[in-house]
Amino acid sequence: MREFISEFIRFDWIEYKRWSPNTKSIIGSSIFLFILLIAFLCIVTILVMGFSSIFGATTFNGEANRNFILAVAALFGAPFLVWRTIVAQTQANAALKQAEASLNQAIAASDQAKTAAEQARIAFNVSSATAFTKAVELLGSYRQVSEYNENDSLVVLHEPNLEARIGGVFALEKIIRDNEADARAATETLAAFCRQHMKKRPVLQIPRPSSQDCDTALQVLGRRRIPNPGESDSFVVELSGIDLRSYEISDLTFDRIIFSDSIFGGRDQADDCRFLNCIFSGCTFRDAQFEDCDFRGSTVVSCKFENTRFINCLGPKGETLVDDPEIPENEYQSTLV
Repeated sequence: MREFISEFIRFDWIEYKRWSPNTKSIIGSSIFLFILLIAFLCIVTILVMGFSSIFGATTFNGEANRNFILAVAALFGAPFLVWRTIVAQTQANAALKQAEASLNQAIAASDQAKTAAEQARIAFNVSSATAFTKAVELLGSYRQVSEYNENDSLVVLHEPNLEARIGGVFALEKIIRDNEADARAATETLAAFCRQHMKKRPVLQIPRPSSQDCDTALQVLGRRRIPNPGESDSFVVELSGIDLRSYEISDLTFDRIIFSDSIFGGRDQADDCRFLNCIFSGCTFRDAQFEDCDFRGSTVVSCKFENTRFINCLGPKGETLVDDPEIPENEYQSTLV
């Protein structure tokens, strides 16, 4: 009903906007003159009726006077009411146009914001891809070293560029921390780097000296954010077949890692370390000491323990290992999925 009245007042129902200017002028003048004629006739009729009612009666008629005054007031008040209605409608139309303009501006601003966000996303992805590629290149970097051999001949050797590799490790850590989409790829790259450069030797052989680049990679893996099982970014890290005897891993978190066929050893190498929901399959613990470590939820299968101590540690089932020579075997308890 409100829309019908609004359209009726604006005369949209007669489609006057399609008329030519001359037609609008003629019809507008005719309507105006017709309204003036009707108003004049009404005024004359009301005045005649009013005076006849007042002066034609034999006695004073208060009801007639009141009706006459009301009719005159209505006659003179009606144009003001019509004018006020027209003004209100004009203001409403202006407000509506302003609201439409504001809405269009808001839509345009929203589109611009979406475009800017998309451009920023593309730039971020390109930047992340470039950073990831550069970090991987740094991990595999070598440098040339010239030196004289026993025959006093100058030879050129290639050795790992430790400074560049460590820089690559820290670049991958930044990706893991800041870019959730590439965090898994960066983490698995570091794990592959450790598996490649920390390959185990036979237990009775002297372990390789620790390398700064591998040690830095282990530190980064041990302080990364650990997703909870079932989260969208939850995944398992594999550090199988590595030799940890020359590395200090205290105060690190190695949750949800597969240590298959790996070697642990070295006194005081693992204090306050966490191994929640890990898999220790076919591992060798030789001359190792773990103090205040947590192995809850881990799977321990076919491991060898030689001269090893677990002091104030929590076992796979939450049991306390006061000063035990091994971790109780606990098959298939890990929740890695």
